Amino acid sequence: MDRVDTLRHEDKLLSRTVVDRWQKPKKVQLITATRGNTASEQISDAIKKPDSITRLIRSYSRIEIHWDESDATKARELVKPPVTLLESFMNLAEANDDRIRDFASRYGGLGVYCVLDQPGPNYRTVEFCDVWRYFAKTIKSLLSIATTASGKDVGTTEEWNSIHNFPAIMRHITLTIREGISDRLSPEPYEGEEGWTTVAHFVKKSGTYENRAMWRRLLNVLLSLGRVRPWVLWAGAHNEGRTRLVYGTPSLLSYLALQVCLLAVGQSEFFVCSVCRSEYVPMRVPKAGQKNYCPECRKNGAASRLGQRKRRELLRQRKGDK
Repeated sequence: MDRVDTLRHEDKLLSRTVVDRWQKPKKVQLITATRGNTASEQISDAIKKPDSITRLIRSYSRIEIHWDESDATKARELVKPPVTLLESFMNLAEANDDRIRDFASRYGGLGVYCVLDQPGPNYRTVEFCDVWRYFAKTIKSLLSIATTASGKDVGTTEEWNSIHNFPAIMRHITLTIREGISDRLSPEPYEGEEGWTTVAHFVKKSGTYENRAMWRRLLNVLLSLGRVRPWVLWAGAHNEGRTRLVYGTPSLLSYLALQVCLLAVGQSEFFVCSVCRSEYVPMRVPKAGQKNYCPECRKNGAASRLGQRKRRELLRQRKGDK
């Protein structure tokens, strides 16, 4: 049995998270690769001669994703992630190009290691099918490694190799992007696309980095790559409704990265304490509309104090009604 199966929660690779829906593409087209020099030769040419970059891109099968943001007042079709989304994405590890195109048509693009082909409100991005297959394999490997993270031997050689052996196009895009100065407050010195390529490269450095520390680092950089962080958004369209706090940017990769990390650390869901406002993992899911308390506040009697305060308020209200 696949070791990832041990991470299943109620027979689904799902964790309940505070996320926001994201925009669905207007159209997705598949463009097949054209034959040419080997990938390594094309990478070398692209570094030396910028005009060869186009030839390098054309040597990869890719999907052209069309987006429409021309009218800010127009209601856009949003992706509602199904409970099987993470598992469906991992199944793309050996998928053909047509399946990747169909998946992107339903759930949007990854938004990493891609090329902006046409700037403007009606814009196009180009993503590479090999990059999709790579991250499907990588996510599955990270979850599989999670099942051995507390043991002596962390992960298998095959799992670490699948993370280390990223497509050559990712290295080229990293060289042309150069993410710039990273966040000094971040727990990791490497972030974003440049960060992922750097860390994945060192996975197989002398075979000494296949350990829990590297696994943790990869998870952190994956969160950075998916731009997972708290965001304050409007609950309704534009300025309607109210504000709400979500824990990921409205995108496919952000959703996947958050799901993977919660599953990998055995945290199927988290809530915010009604008293101290800190996140915690509940022993049971609080009922909708009821206050919930982290173990520390519950131990300190916060639930009892708030209950007594509520009873006193009800007594005062009853006296006032007489």
